Amino acid sequence: MQPQIVRHDPDELNWVDMWLAQMLRLESYPFFERLLKGDTLDKEAGTLFQLLREPSRNKLQEEGQDKNQNLKQLIKESGVGNPEVFQRLIQLIEATRSRSSLKFRYVCELALRPHAVTWKEFRLLYATWAADRRGSVLADWIARHAVDRSVSTDDVDDELFEAIAVRRDECLSAAAESASIMEHQSHTDEAGILLQMSEQYLLDLDKLTAPRFRKLYGQASYWIGFRKNQNDNVLRDQEETSLLKLLSSASPTLSIELLEVVNPQTWSPDIDGAGTKRQELRDKCVAIAAPKAAREAITFLTREGGVQSLTERGRFAAVKHCFFRPDSPIWKPGLRDELFELVRRGREDFVIYTNVRDYFSLLTSGLENGLDSIGRDDIAGVLSDEAFVRCLWETVTSRGVQYRMQINFLRARQSLIQNGIPEAALPLTDELQLRLKEEESRSTQQPPSGSVPQPSVS
Repeated sequence: MQPQIVRHDPDELNWVDMWLAQMLRLESYPFFERLLKGDTLDKEAGTLFQLLREPSRNKLQEEGQDKNQNLKQLIKESGVGNPEVFQRLIQLIEATRSRSSLKFRYVCELALRPHAVTWKEFRLLYATWAADRRGSVLADWIARHAVDRSVSTDDVDDELFEAIAVRRDECLSAAAESASIMEHQSHTDEAGILLQMSEQYLLDLDKLTAPRFRKLYGQASYWIGFRKNQNDNVLRDQEETSLLKLLSSASPTLSIELLEVVNPQTWSPDIDGAGTKRQELRDKCVAIAAPKAAREAITFLTREGGVQSLTERGRFAAVKHCFFRPDSPIWKPGLRDELFELVRRGREDFVIYTNVRDYFSLLTSGLENGLDSIGRDDIAGVLSDEAFVRCLWETVTSRGVQYRMQINFLRARQSLIQNGIPEAALPLTDELQLRLKEEESRSTQQPPSGSVPQPSVS
């Protein structure tokens, strides 16, 4: 590991951690990999182990239980069959519990896979870039570093942005805990420079993604209430300006993902008195992201299976927000006209027709059950627009409806009438009139169980 060790400053690595990590990896590589998945390491040897197991140690001993029961099962599942190796792994984990530092996971990951960017390397880059703040400095360093370390530029990209965000969090935390004005200013100044660095990385190098924006948005939201000092206020303004600039630069496709990040329906408790500020920031972000996301959402009507994909729970939250909420930008002048025009095109284009029909179905069924986080009242609000409902109905009934599905159209029509749409706005085609008469005739001959309600024929 010597080549990796020299990439770190002396105070970055704990030699006990390195020895334990290397021994675990050499004893059983499959077990070592399993240990680093999720929070397994923390549960078996870290703070979660201390929290969950140590307080009940006496009780476990009294009941004759083994504190290593879960650990032994994990070793077995890793395919370790040799009793001597089995026992050595237990001893190493017990040594880890008592001797390792808080950076043990970092060292384990270093033993498993060298980091693309170490803290020492990041500090050197930061010093170089701070003296010459151009995007080309970052771009050249990323390309050169990937070659020097024989790793992909994607790995360097990910770890570099993570380092910027983590270091900025450290500066913000240090500023909040500073005892003197001079210390506070030093930390806030660095946080401001790192914000500039992240913005340059995301915009000038075209590296903006939803996960990266989420990290910056979450960071700004977390610290938004820290405004007692003048430097704090300046930093909060810079953070807001940066977020709005990132949102303005995003493509319509990316804006759908970004709208999910700043989801206006997300609720968070006002535990620090900054809830109003968070809502104001969210509203400003939504005002930029939502119109672009709405324009992209409309294109789902042109994609094969586009609207059908919205039936998947938990997916396309922003698209659903645009299509099924009455406060969506889709219903504002301009986009509303575009939507109407596209719906009408479904009378000639079969792909669009299929999507319009699926959209109509989701709207009418949503009157009963809602749709994911979209409530029935929201959908009822969308369907209170008579002109829109008339446009939808004219398109979905513009093509012949097979007999088995006609009853669904009649039921949907009745739901719309009950929601306040005039019958005159929902004229029946000849085939639907015949089917309605057939259902009315049946209802006079047998109990009306499950039959279609009997609205007057328009």
